[in-house]
Amino acid sequence: IFTNIGGAATAIGDPPNVIIVSNQELRKMGLDFTSFTAHMFVGICLVLAFSFPLLRLLYRNKKLFNKEPSDIVELKHEISVWRLTAQRISPTSREETAVRNLLLGKVRGLQRLLDCRLKTFHRQILQEDKNWKTNIQELQKKHRISDKVLLAKCLLVLGFVVFMFFLNSFFPGVHLDLGWIAILGAIWLL
Repeated sequence: IFTNIGGAATAIGDPPNVIIVSNQELRKMGLDFTSFTAHMFVGICLVLAFSFPLLRLLYRNKKLFNKEPSDIVELKHEISVWRLTAQRISPTSREETAVRNLLLGKVRGLQRLLDCRLKTFHRQILQEDKNWKTNIQELQKKHRISDKVLLAKCLLVLGFVVFMFFLNSFFPGVHLDLGWIAILGAIWLL
């Protein structure tokens, strides 16, 4: 929801917005990057003010995360399905008894697998709980910004491109569309 709201906020957020702002007839009527962003600002603020509390209200009692990994949750569900299927078979003949025993054997096998995975999972959780500070420090060391010069260049080019988007709206002497400004920014970064 929030990506859609953010995409609608500016003229470069979504492809339809780019098409609208790039239309020459609309540009002649005064619709440019700045006016589009200004007109959308009020609506975006209203939508944000309404949608965030609504989502909090809708999901207030929902558990938004699993305490167990998805493979364990799926395995538990599979065990319950097999167990329910076995319970529905009333053994009136030898074949039905054999089928029920096969299903219960499948349940026992899956239960052993589940127990093994749960033990492994709980061991991992205990280990992670003990080492969470060292894990974070290792991640910070491993995933540092290695090329700070490139980061500075990217931020400079991004700032320049956004500045040019707004400048294009105020000075009609700049004869570049939004697409060309973005492409020139990408080329400059190369």
